[in-house]
Amino acid sequence: MSQALIISFHYKRLTKSESDSGHVQSFRRAIYPAKDILAGTVISEKDLITLRPCTGIGAEHYYDILNKKITVDIKKLIPFN
Repeated sequence: MSQALIISFHYKRLTKSESDSGHVQSFRRAIYPAKDILAGTVISEKDLITLRPCTGIGAEHYYDILNKKITVDIKKLIPFN
């Protein structure tokens, strides 16, 4: 596989700048709630935002969590885990 982002496989190779710097987590993005989400809500695109640093669920899983039902209340901008 090349170093290109392959969205269909949810795979991204470590880039040279990421490996050289040792800041893999700070360079990559994670999925965060864009607003407070109540339990029982089905997640839609308007509920999510991707931000740095990568804490919690990585942005490569964005489409995996769309249309999933939230079981507990989640606060805005607190990383999913």
